[in-house]
Amino acid sequence: MGNIRCPTGGKIALETIRTDSDVKGEIKNGTPVIDVNIKLEANIGEVQCNIDLMKQETIQELEKITETRDQQLVEMALKKAQKEFKSDIFGFGEVLHRSHPKQWRKIKAQWQEKFRNAKVNIHVDAKIRRTGTITDSFQKGNISD
Repeated sequence: MGNIRCPTGGKIALETIRTDSDVKGEIKNGTPVIDVNIKLEANIGEVQCNIDLMKQETIQELEKITETRDQQLVEMALKKAQKEFKSDIFGFGEVLHRSHPKQWRKIKAQWQEKFRNAKVNIHVDAKIRRTGTITDSFQKGNISD
């Protein structure tokens, strides 16, 4: 579950229902290059803004906002692992070891340094599957008894 900013101000709560990731790596000119592809599916749980969820364009815009937010979160975690912790907590070295064993043997001894300078490409693909019964924000109109 996470929140994204609504294009019109306010927040939208998303419930992540499925995630999948694919990590591939190669070594180019002695430098590790890692490609991380993340796919996620989410449902809209709560809307705190004035937005029309019946429009496909609105859903697509929310998907783009989600993709950008999640990519930034992953990039921040990666930067922290590379620069602050100096530790391959994501297992990228193992990916290289399995996919390119000969090249891995050449850089294994320097992996800690190589990891800090590795190029990591992150791509996030988000799909919003259901808006549930939520089509309008509770803030849209006045409720009176």
